[in-house]
Amino acid sequence: MSELGARLRGFDGKHTAGLDALAKTLTPNDIDELCRLAAGDEAKLQIASTWLLKRLAERGHKLDAEQSAAVLALLDGESGGHWQARLHALQMLESLSVGDDEADALWTLLLGQLQTDKKFIRAWAYHGLAVLADGQPRYRKRAATRLRRTQGEAASVRARIRRLRKRYDWLEAALS
Repeated sequence: MSELGARLRGFDGKHTAGLDALAKTLTPNDIDELCRLAAGDEAKLQIASTWLLKRLAERGHKLDAEQSAAVLALLDGESGGHWQARLHALQMLESLSVGDDEADALWTLLLGQLQTDKKFIRAWAYHGLAVLADGQPRYRKRAATRLRRTQGEAASVRARIRRLRKRYDWLEAALS
């Protein structure tokens, strides 16, 4: 186990103060190790490493294609990650590199996340559909159709969609 992995093992799953302190010391050189830890089978390490990756993304770090693939693998329904790690992955989609070749696979993964009973996962999966459609306009009509079908969703999901409508003019026009 790497030094970073050993430090993440100390995460209790709830209190993020230690992770926040660690995040301040991380550099882009740590991203590969965090992605490797996120791809592992240990839920605690998945959650802690994706939390840190999300913090790096919030600081403006972009993941390359290989690193992005490791994070997106957490969204795979059969072999995907712990629900909190999936949530972190969804929350950092803007920082991931998704090319034309990976877009269809991402669309499918996002649709799969809409089937979960976790309302925050669903909210951020809808967010992901809009992010993908914003970067890949060929998905806009399909994304708008999906986002239109959310009347029975939880309030948190509807709130996320309201934010998306304000953020993306194309979406507001399609949903009005």
